[in-house]
Amino acid sequence: MRFGQDNERNIDSLPLELTSQPPELLKRRVWITSRAGIAMMNILTALLLMISFAPFNCWFVGFVALTPWLTSLHNPTRPKWSMTWSVLAGALFWAASLYWLTWITLVGYFALLVVLTAFWLVAALVLRTAMRRLWPMWLVTPVVWVGLEYARSWFLSGFPWFNLSQAMYSRTMLIQIADVTGEYGVSFFVGMVNGLAADLLTAPLFKRAASGLKPRLAARLGLAVTVVVAIAMLVYGRFRLGQHTTAQGPIVAVVQEAYPISLQGRSESPGDILDSHLKAAQALAGARLDLLVLPETMGPSGINSQFLNLDVNAMSDHHVMDIVRMRASMKEQRELLTRYIQRYVLPEAQKIEHVSNKLDAPVLIGAVAMEPNHIPVGGDDLWLRFNAALWFDRSWASRREYYSKIHPVPFSEYVPFKRTWPQAYWALRFFVPPVMEQLEPGSNLRLQLLDDKWRIATPICYEGTFARVCRKLANRPEGRADVMINMSNDGWFVPPQKGGKPRGSTEHSQHLAHYVFRAIENRVPVVRAVNTGISASIDSNGGIVAQIVRDGRRTMVSGTLLLDGGENESVPSEVLRGPRVLVDARRSLYSRIGDLFAQLVSAAGVVLTVIMIFGRREQGSPICPAVKRSKK
Repeated sequence: MRFGQDNERNIDSLPLELTSQPPELLKRRVWITSRAGIAMMNILTALLLMISFAPFNCWFVGFVALTPWLTSLHNPTRPKWSMTWSVLAGALFWAASLYWLTWITLVGYFALLVVLTAFWLVAALVLRTAMRRLWPMWLVTPVVWVGLEYARSWFLSGFPWFNLSQAMYSRTMLIQIADVTGEYGVSFFVGMVNGLAADLLTAPLFKRAASGLKPRLAARLGLAVTVVVAIAMLVYGRFRLGQHTTAQGPIVAVVQEAYPISLQGRSESPGDILDSHLKAAQALAGARLDLLVLPETMGPSGINSQFLNLDVNAMSDHHVMDIVRMRASMKEQRELLTRYIQRYVLPEAQKIEHVSNKLDAPVLIGAVAMEPNHIPVGGDDLWLRFNAALWFDRSWASRREYYSKIHPVPFSEYVPFKRTWPQAYWALRFFVPPVMEQLEPGSNLRLQLLDDKWRIATPICYEGTFARVCRKLANRPEGRADVMINMSNDGWFVPPQKGGKPRGSTEHSQHLAHYVFRAIENRVPVVRAVNTGISASIDSNGGIVAQIVRDGRRTMVSGTLLLDGGENESVPSEVLRGPRVLVDARRSLYSRIGDLFAQLVSAAGVVLTVIMIFGRREQGSPICPAVKRSKK
């Protein structure tokens, strides 16, 4: 690796009092020109970035993770080599970080890898140009990076994972600014520190003056602004954490079981899975619950009242045949469907109803809701299936209205173009495993009322990683949510194993980190019930106050968590306890303005890029010593 300094003037011509100063202070500029050096810097950034996120939680590394890569971009001798390694570094980071997709969908894994690496390449091109123009990286880096994070959250329905902010999810005081800027404000600060470190390494820190050495204005300004922003964030965080704006909320309990899912399906039947959850809930009898929560899709399909109340005899032949799918007369098929509902689906719903009555509390459970589609566009469109959060309030027929996931996972739960472009739909559906049932996006965003006191929002699984979706769910015309209940099924992300105890993947803790920011952004507590983990309670300041942990493990373990503050001594000891949920009276600025900060930063990024493309290159751009020698 070769390093050089920029020296535009002959030091011998300076006055004696200046030449006595160390020359490194006058002409400091780090150049990485060797192929091996560029490769090493890019690999180092990929590794540092990976360990900054959960579950490694080396959050402090996040502040310098991009710096090696940035310094390698500052290299005029091997631009193609720098860009090649930028692409490879991006591919390495995403390939290693998203390994938990490989056993679910290899096609999706590689397609996502290509798209996300392209974002990395765009960042490299823009930032390299900015560095060659001597633009301050403490400002350009966060603008470019946050702009691309925001774009990534929308492109092809969005993938908002591994934003720089998410490495900081455990730094509660630092990230309180998210209730103004969203998580992108935290990403901006982390990017600013990385850019400042690159400036300090690649730009001269001092300039010559008649009176001696003076710090360069760019270095002073960057350092000053970064320190002021850091202090402001910490002061604001301390102020927010010191506010007393909470009141007692509902007593909530969650049940977590450990049922991995593979492309071959589940190892247990839907009925057995439901029975295990309801059996665990029996320990909560006498706990004076307000709400019991079971994870996503832990209930059998069709336990919604719309399906249970179907008049089979009034249904069209096509609707009946699409479910029964047997060679039999229509009369026999109608009888079979009636028996299926009465002898299988209804008893499952009645089991949940029984537990609700025994606990004297509503049960909120995830299941696939089914309704006939009265305006189908084809034979495969006769039934609407929704990933739903169903309420059983002492009776399965007590609430007809339910929330269904409005942002299903693209190209797994939901393949687009089903009604608008059927040919494209079937071409894309070919790459989605048949076990992944195709679901409809929901449209009912109304909050559910609990005990006529608390409004409940219920983002389901993946959609909770989208700040804009949770903001929409938590802030409705009828009022704002008091509690956000997240039901997830992360059983897909348990690595297949032939022997030994299955263990969770890094996805589980990364998924949890998202909800820390959802809590702060909306100032609403979050309770998570997750198959295979991590089930947890997060307060409105983003603090993880309770989790289901067994023998030091949070994933692939079973347990019941009661959030009552430990007040009821009659609850069995095997039930884990946590603080009672506290509802927050504050309404955040983010809940009013949404991602305005990210949008403004993105607009600034577009302006900078346009200036780079159409503006003239600044005079006096630095020349690498290696280039100088070649010219001589």
